[in-house]
Amino acid sequence: MNCPFCAENIREQAKLCRFCGATKGADGWAAPPHPLAAASTRPGASTIRFCALLLIASGIFDAATATSAVALFGSVRGGWVAISYHVLYSALFIGMGVGFLRRVRLSLDLLAVSTLIVALDKISFLIAPVESELVRELRRQRELVDVLGGLENLESLAATLTLVSWCGFALYIWWRRGYFRR
Repeated sequence: MNCPFCAENIREQAKLCRFCGATKGADGWAAPPHPLAAASTRPGASTIRFCALLLIASGIFDAATATSAVALFGSVRGGWVAISYHVLYSALFIGMGVGFLRRVRLSLDLLAVSTLIVALDKISFLIAPVESELVRELRRQRELVDVLGGLENLESLAATLTLVSWCGFALYIWWRRGYFRR
């Protein structure tokens, strides 16, 4: 059976909806006592709020580093391209974070757009990897290169892990999309 207030699937014998807090009495189902409190008890609510704070922090950090160069389409780019890149990511991260905190369904659309952008960005890096300044500096210090070994694959591994992690995050949010119902 579905709860008459939040439409989540609950057991027939249930006397309390674990999703919204509605109660079943002799006269039938009664509305949840506090609608705002009901939203915080939805599965995944605290995880989504924590992710929202991390997204906002990431957006602020990305905005603060807007002038740093970025690896994009086979080369390291700076100037207005890098600034545009950082502004885009900052806007997406902060927009998603605020949307997640306010439980706005539009944030699910922002998540889909962000997932597409992150996927294109990381896949383009994996297809045409760019050697970063960090890797070049480490190559100059031969002892570290000998110790680390396989340095060429380190950035590709980081890009792959970022892509997989982001897709996992997007799937989790989609799985918990009931959080965004009012």
